[in-house]
Amino acid sequence: MTRAHATAEVEISRTPEEVFAWLADYRTHSQWHPAVLSIASDADKLEMGARLHLVERLLGRRLESDMEVTAFDPPERIVLEGSAVAVEIRDELTLKDLGGRTLLRIDVQIETNGLFGEGLATFNQIVQRNLTTAVGMLKDQLEAHEDLHMAFGVLPAFELNG
Repeated sequence: MTRAHATAEVEISRTPEEVFAWLADYRTHSQWHPAVLSIASDADKLEMGARLHLVERLLGRRLESDMEVTAFDPPERIVLEGSAVAVEIRDELTLKDLGGRTLLRIDVQIETNGLFGEGLATFNQIVQRNLTTAVGMLKDQLEAHEDLHMAFGVLPAFELNG
């Protein structure tokens, strides 16, 4: 099997409990992860055993995946595992308390089963770039002043058809 792997870390000026609460609310993921178009779940928030159906955009293509929360340890760790088309996915999110700040690390592993052939290195770079952008946007969202959140709250939500 061939594997794509990406890791990103970011220090966020919020407590682990605040960051974990934001991550556990899967409805916020499309606000900070540029590839996520939509997420549906059988639970209100992430919890052990919760199942998610994600729709993402990758290389201009629609990618649907089904994921399950396989570890849920507030406020330190979330693991999601699942599959999409011909790949197996494992996302591990770990949070470390830095005394009122949080070090968030997201580790993504994708077993590609040879799907990308010689394009695996490029696919890996794309996954890494998306993840790096996502953690930066998450940091911005969590550290934004409340006035910014209120201003954006009055704007209509962006929706994609199909």
